Amino acid sequence: MLVETCRILKDRDNKKFISFMNDEDFKGARRPYFSFERKNMSEPKIINIDCKKVFIETNLSINVINKLLQKLVRQFGMDLKQCKIYLKEEQPEALKTK
Repeated sequence: MLVETCRILKDRDNKKFISFMNDEDFKGARRPYFSFERKNMSEPKIINIDCKKVFIETNLSINVINKLLQKLVRQFGMDLKQCKIYLKEEQPEALKTK
């Protein structure tokens, strides 16, 4: 969810997204949420921006992810009320009815 939202937002304005690398609001207490370097990250995922790798920390609590997503959306001038994220629950094959 976090990584896909980041991909959507970087496609809207990659320069704005890159600016988060130096923004203290987008750094955790122990490690950055976004970086051009993998070091100091626990479980980074990669997105590409202008032929550069951007690492996104994914080992975060759901509360941190929620707050981070809200900050990202606000930074892009979007209304939180217009943003909806739908989660689909997957059932194991053994539980599916025929």
